[in-house]
Amino acid sequence: MKKPRLFQSLTAASMSWDEWLTEVDAALAKRGYRKYHQDYRNADYTYWKTYSAGEDKLYMVGIGFYDMRKYMQQGRNADYIGVQYECMILGEDRIDMSVSSGVSLKEFEGMAQKFYHAMRGYVKKS
Repeated sequence: MKKPRLFQSLTAASMSWDEWLTEVDAALAKRGYRKYHQDYRNADYTYWKTYSAGEDKLYMVGIGFYDMRKYMQQGRNADYIGVQYECMILGEDRIDMSVSSGVSLKEFEGMAQKFYHAMRGYVKKS
């Protein structure tokens, strides 16, 4: 099964899912993401990174992982792991963006920054 385009260097079909997850975990940690088991939007786990300006937390970027391999025993074609990107603008009001298309993390981080700049005037700071 084709690996998600999270990182361009980690799409080799010959790499097992467990190897891919180990490499992704290390790459995300290196970029400042932290792993949480919180059932956010039914993900098995989500990595989050907070973007700030000084003491002000502006927005968060998350990557939810959906490990469908747990359904393989039920005879489903479930030998894959899906990812969904999240951007959460922080404040009293919250505006979120979710993307599950085949973009890379670098592309989504750019999208999240543009989303923040476009929407920040609509979010009341807490």
